[in-house]
Amino acid sequence: MPLIASLLAPSAAAEGVLAPHALTECPRLFGTPELRARNAERRTNKLYWTEKNDRLEVAHGARWRTPEPVYFPGVRVVGVEPKQAVVQLDERFGRLDCPAGTYTVRIDDSFGQGNRVLALFPGVMLVELNRKLAWLGAPGAEPPTWRMIWGSPYYFRRPAGKVTATRGKANPVRRQPRRPTRRR
Repeated sequence: MPLIASLLAPSAAAEGVLAPHALTECPRLFGTPELRARNAERRTNKLYWTEKNDRLEVAHGARWRTPEPVYFPGVRVVGVEPKQAVVQLDERFGRLDCPAGTYTVRIDDSFGQGNRVLALFPGVMLVELNRKLAWLGAPGAEPPTWRMIWGSPYYFRRPAGKVTATRGKANPVRRQPRRPTRRR
């Protein structure tokens, strides 16, 4: 059962062959350049790589679980390519100054308040939805099989230079003598 999420928070030139007439700007929904830069920074810190093999692989350093399908009322995914996705918005988004129409969405674009596009696979768009993963598919796309690969976000640097070891007798452990106890 897909999640149902709202992109309408109360506060809140296409490339390729998908939609040559698609709109590209709706800052209140897809974010400003500054927000895209912050989304890119978060993505590079949390998402190590993605790959499409027999399944869609996501290597990450976050507490993400397997993505769930999501449905946004008023949004229809037209198509997804590796560099862009095309979505259609209905008239509900007019109050965000986004006229109904077709829009191009790219990696690091916001997708409503607190959501961001993390990766694009053929037919599937991976979205972080309030720190959880979700996916939207193009019409006719098969539900993907996911492989989540966790990697530690921490690493240890080896000291620069030559590592040496000393040979010889180790210092003996010196113990304190036991005090005799007095019996009464």
